Amino acid sequence: MLGRVLRMPFAKRRATEELNRAYAHVTGVGFHAAANKLKDTLVAMGFDERTARDEIIAQQAADAAAAVLPITARSAIPPVVLSARPDLAALPPAVRDAVTVVGEGDGVSVVINADASDEVLAQIGEALAALAGDQDPRPAIAAHVERRQAAATPSQQGASFTVPGLALETHGELDLVYPDTLLDLSGWTLDGVDPDLPGFQLSETPDTVVVDVDDGQVRISRASNQMTLQLDDERAWTVSDLSRWLDRMTRQVDVSQPVFLEYCRRVVSHLVDQRGLALAALVRAKDVLKRAIAVRVAELRAASGARGMQLLLGDITPAFALGENGFTFAEGRYLPPRPYSGSYVWQKHFFPRRTTSKRAARNSDVPSQSTAIRR
Repeated sequence: MLGRVLRMPFAKRRATEELNRAYAHVTGVGFHAAANKLKDTLVAMGFDERTARDEIIAQQAADAAAAVLPITARSAIPPVVLSARPDLAALPPAVRDAVTVVGEGDGVSVVINADASDEVLAQIGEALAALAGDQDPRPAIAAHVERRQAAATPSQQGASFTVPGLALETHGELDLVYPDTLLDLSGWTLDGVDPDLPGFQLSETPDTVVVDVDDGQVRISRASNQMTLQLDDERAWTVSDLSRWLDRMTRQVDVSQPVFLEYCRRVVSHLVDQRGLALAALVRAKDVLKRAIAVRVAELRAASGARGMQLLLGDITPAFALGENGFTFAEGRYLPPRPYSGSYVWQKHFFPRRTTSKRAARNSDVPSQSTAIRR
C-alpha cells in the first residue's frame, strides 16, 4: 500500500506538512518490529538508492571475479584421446548419451559421463578399447565403478528397513494412529473450556512513526505528535457481532461451527465482564484478538493431543503394525524433505542425502538424532 503511495506519479509537495503524508492506522502487538519490517521492504523494493547502488556494484564485482577465476571440475574418469572421431551410431542410445566427443579432425577427446550406470560404463569401455590403443579406458572405468560401489550407501546397495506403524485395533482391524486419533481419544472439544486468554493485554497508547525517502535513502523516525483513530461504528458492535466476526475469521476445521461460535462469545464476554475491557476497545483491536484466539485454540488442541497420547500409552494397548501399515525406507521410496547443509560430517548414513529437522536447522549445525537416518 505504501509503495503505491510513494509512487504516485502526479504528487506535489504541499505547503502544509501534514498533507505531504499518507496515513495508515494499524493495530498489532509488534508495532516497532512491523515498522522496521516496512522499512526493509521499501529498501528491497528499490526506494533506497544507496543500497541498490551498493548491491549492483557488489554483483558486478562478483561477476567479474567469476569470469576471471573459472572453476573447473575434475572428471572421475579421465578423457580418452583418439586420433580420429569415433563412429558411435551402432551403440545403444544410453551409451551414446553417456559420452561427449570434443574436437574435430585429428586428435579428439571422448569425455565419459561418470554418473552412468555400471552396465553403460562397461559397454563404453569395450567400444573404446579397440580404438584407444595403449590408452585402454577399461581399467580407469573399473576403478571408478569400484570406488562408487565402496562409497554407496546401504539404500544405493539395495538395502531397506521397515518401521512399524503405531495402530489401534478397531472392529478386528488395525488402524494407524494419526494426530486426529489422539484428539478423538481425549475427547477434543471447545465446549466448556476456560474462556480466558492468558497473557492477552490491550494497550491503546497510540504510537506514530514516519517512513520517508530522503535523498534517495529510506528513513524511519518517530513522530512528535500522536494521532488517535476514531471509528464511527466501533460503538455499534455488540458481543454477538464481534463473536460472529471472530467465528468467520478464525474458523477451526476440527470444531463444529456452533461450538466455536459459542466459544468466541464466551471469550468476548469474559474479557468484558471479568477482565473489564471495553467492548469498543476489543472491536478496535479485533485483529489482535483474532490472533490471540487462534494461538489459544492451538495450545488447547496440543494439550488435548498430549492427553490422548498419555491415554494411548497408559490405559490403551496399541499395536505395532507391519506390512501395509508399516513404512519401508528404501531407495526411491523416501525423499528427504530437506537436504542437510550444516558443517557436521556424517560418517555413516542410510541415504545419500541427509536430512535435518526445522528446529535443528535453526538452532544447530548438527541434525537431531530423531530425523537423521543412520546405520
